[in-house]
Amino acid sequence: MLVDFPADDKALPSSLQDARKYINVVSALAADYQIRQTRTGQLKVLAELHDRLTDFQKLMKLTVAPVGSTFEPLTIKWLHMVSNEQEKLRQQSTHNELPNPYIAGNPLEVRDQQLFVGRSDILLAIEQFILNTDQRPSLLLYGRRRTGKSSTLLNLPRSRFEPVYIDCQDAKWHESDQAFCYNLAHDLFNVLYQSDSVRGLRQPQIEQFDKNAFTQLDQFLTQAQKIAEQRDKRILLAFDEYEELENSIINGDISEKVLGKLRNLIQHSKSIVVLVSGSHRFEELTRLNWANYLINTRTLELSYLDAESARELLTKPVPELHYEAGVVDEIIHITHCQPYLLQAVASELVNYLNSKQQTTATPDDLNTALEKTLVSASAYFSDTWRKDNSEAEQQVMRALATGKTESVLADAAFQPAIQSLIRKEIVEGTEGSYRLAVELFARWIVRNQV
Repeated sequence: MLVDFPADDKALPSSLQDARKYINVVSALAADYQIRQTRTGQLKVLAELHDRLTDFQKLMKLTVAPVGSTFEPLTIKWLHMVSNEQEKLRQQSTHNELPNPYIAGNPLEVRDQQLFVGRSDILLAIEQFILNTDQRPSLLLYGRRRTGKSSTLLNLPRSRFEPVYIDCQDAKWHESDQAFCYNLAHDLFNVLYQSDSVRGLRQPQIEQFDKNAFTQLDQFLTQAQKIAEQRDKRILLAFDEYEELENSIINGDISEKVLGKLRNLIQHSKSIVVLVSGSHRFEELTRLNWANYLINTRTLELSYLDAESARELLTKPVPELHYEAGVVDEIIHITHCQPYLLQAVASELVNYLNSKQQTTATPDDLNTALEKTLVSASAYFSDTWRKDNSEAEQQVMRALATGKTESVLADAAFQPAIQSLIRKEIVEGTEGSYRLAVELFARWIVRNQV
């Protein structure tokens, strides 16, 4: 192990800036190596460490004494240590680790196509609505948290329209009306630039929006629409986590003029379609009348994956990963095909198999991975438990998780809470026979909320 690496640069005189810089870098990499748990991760850090030490050694070779003559022998010694460590790791095992492509939490980019499954119907519906020249609908992409809304928006096809992805959690959309208008024009310009569609369109400058920001935005959008029409395309403005705009309006950071502008675009812009995506329907948001602004809205719902798509997600991205009979079915059952949990369980399972140097998952391996997921996905479970759920709804969830349902199901006062949880897809069933949709969530409740 690389225990002889310096922990810091306190022993170096302050004038030795180049040596100090490299010492800090290699020390941080050596510390990173110490905490890596997989052979792949360790080898990756060692390769980077070897490169940085090589650069350090070359620099010291050209540096005059006493600095060069002091540190060049040290770099040679450290390079030798790293090379020995690399060789030792390679000889420890001939087992090839399983790649782990699974991404739990972050949106799937276009490069993650192998993980983006089961949403072709939604993509087709969005494309049809956008390209329908006879109507000008606005779109609401609705789904509960971690169902893949952001991933869907990031994977929209670009052959017939230009999607502008707007993450409303980014602070830049909440600074002011002027900043909102500038950022919308700026992001649209970038999208058009990437598709080589900006000829005749000037890049917006932030100072242009200091006065009459909405007029400046209008002028820019008029030019952008002309370019889109010449290319037989439409522009999609996709506002992800749109509820954050409501919070900013209520707090006074931006004004309702922003929503008025979106309504104006829906009514009068033939080449622009407005889409908002979030975990609430309009009627669930009571502080602003969203339906008054986003008129003629068509709602598209994202739910759990179907079993076939879930099976594809578990088996195709890693062909070297094998499952004993019943393991895949159990993952599908216990996660209820919830996209985030499928990825989380699969990621924990691959990591655990690599730690055991095996490529076939047994039921016992799955049980271990599930235990790890209950910890690593605790933020998701906690958010599902707390976010937008009343005390009565939490009582219902606790009763269903523990099986102590008599007092809850028999009390008519809990029926509104049950129906609300059904609408949120947290609970399933009919009167007299309700259950939590995701068994893994039920296990988390028993451990953390009872």
